[in-house]
Amino acid sequence: MLVVMNFQAIVVSAWATLALAACGQSGTEGTFAPPYNCVCDPSQHDVAVRGMVQGLDPLRIEVTEIFADLPSDILQVGDQVGGTWTDELPCQTPGSLEIPQGPTNGAEVLVLIRRGNLDSYPNCAEYKSCTLAECGPPPSGESDPTDPAVGAWDACDGDCVTDTRQSCLTHRDEALLASEMRVMPWSESHNFGQLEGVEILVSTTELHSISLDDQSCQEAFPDALTEVPR
Repeated sequence: MLVVMNFQAIVVSAWATLALAACGQSGTEGTFAPPYNCVCDPSQHDVAVRGMVQGLDPLRIEVTEIFADLPSDILQVGDQVGGTWTDELPCQTPGSLEIPQGPTNGAEVLVLIRRGNLDSYPNCAEYKSCTLAECGPPPSGESDPTDPAVGAWDACDGDCVTDTRQSCLTHRDEALLASEMRVMPWSESHNFGQLEGVEILVSTTELHSISLDDQSCQEAFPDALTEVPR
């Protein structure tokens, strides 16, 4: 029988395991793997949004609610987002749950999204064209940062960022459709998968915490802590 975890409680055994690893008990003396939280995975998605599927091939989702404090030019209700996506649950252990069904047209969904940035530095086409034409190739990683030539390139590159900002904004819709997304069915209690047979549920009121900095997010979801990424 699955047990629903209380996200306000700290799992002592998980912290104890990490403490042992920090003391060299994990099998490799002096090494320590940083905590990994499957709800707050920084390599995946940054913001939780509620949306309605508008198309499937390619996937298009209209944003109906945003669980983060974002400027409207970044993301706003009514935007259509798309791009690469997965319906695998963030905390899913292989074999622990049935494979999620993909989204269906007209369905209400929860999306964990990392917005595309084709409308801003460093991926905007106008910026890249400017810095290549005006500044030349960037200094190598071995360049002396105190070298005047390095400083001159950096200043030139900064001017390109400023000078192309408005033209880059014309790619906003394109950027929204080049996002990375994790798509799950909408529910008032969202199933994020399982850890050691325990179901990880995130309520709608907790979704805003996903967009916080790593430490704050992990404090909000301590029971989603694992030793290694799933």
